[in-house]
Amino acid sequence: LGQIIPPSIVLIILADQLSSAADQANTMRKELYRTTTGEYSMPSHFDVVSASAGDMFMGAFIPGLVLVGLYMAYILISALIKPDIAPPVPFEGKRDSQFAKGVLLSLVPPLTLIFMVLGSIITGIATVNQAGSIGAIGAMIMAGYRLHDGKKHTYTPAVIALVSIVVILYVASNYNLNVKNTDRDVVGIVIASIAVFFLLYAIAWSGWRAYKTDNTLHGVMIDTVKTTSMVFIILIGAAMLTSAFRAFGGEEIVKHFLTSLPGGFWTQFLVVMLVMFLLGFFLDFIEIAVVVVPIVAPILLSNPEANITAVWFGVMVGLNIQTSFLTPPFGFALFYLRGVADKIVKTLDIYKGA
Repeated sequence: LGQIIPPSIVLIILADQLSSAADQANTMRKELYRTTTGEYSMPSHFDVVSASAGDMFMGAFIPGLVLVGLYMAYILISALIKPDIAPPVPFEGKRDSQFAKGVLLSLVPPLTLIFMVLGSIITGIATVNQAGSIGAIGAMIMAGYRLHDGKKHTYTPAVIALVSIVVILYVASNYNLNVKNTDRDVVGIVIASIAVFFLLYAIAWSGWRAYKTDNTLHGVMIDTVKTTSMVFIILIGAAMLTSAFRAFGGEEIVKHFLTSLPGGFWTQFLVVMLVMFLLGFFLDFIEIAVVVVPIVAPILLSNPEANITAVWFGVMVGLNIQTSFLTPPFGFALFYLRGVADKIVKTLDIYKGA
């Protein structure tokens, strides 16, 4: 579900590609409008609406939840028909408060962090980059007490950070903290400064724990740099491939093929979706997003029959990629599912041993 549920790297890359595709589609529409009417100025209501990462997140939220509901219904029906494929968790002994505490600590903090990241984007409080920093800091604070479990002051940094955030939110909503205004509240600024200091202290404390415990922070940073470098290398290669493809007239061939199909826009759209679905069997989402989308998106968005936005098209591509990733012979999502299954088996073994 990481392909479609915000915050998704797929949606961010698609937003970047579709914003460029929308500009190209507008240029093509203006040229068609000038050729048809003889006027050089096209009315604004004919423009193709572009897509930003925040718009993509909001557009994919409801379809993502629908997809989650379908998966849950499939699991439920399958488990009712074949109970053996979904056995209950083996547990011997009474379910005491320690068990409930473990469940709450495993569920509540991650879900809270997810809602904070998505909520800040959807409500417009933070940009995508700022929300990403919220997620990174929150994950590091959670790692601080998970890596320090069973030792002294395990949850102290997390408690300090939580209290500091509550104080900052209270002060921000009840005091004027704009230091440029003459009617600013000095008391509120002082309280907010103290709360920020303790928040930074809690973040530094958690970061130090993550750094010292099995060198976790160093490993995470190295993996992040590797992933980021890989993505940008693929983006550069895909840009070169797309430019060469267009220079040799490949885009015109694709456009001629799509426009010659009977049935208009919807036939073109279904053919493109089918091709992307088949490519999802073998290619990663990055290759599809940066190679296929820049070629076909301007053609589809520029079609006068298409009363669609770039966000709508991007969400449909994201849903298509998500479902295609579950399909052999490669099935990228199956590798993630196998990793999750291995972790579940280890957790069950731990419970059996306890």
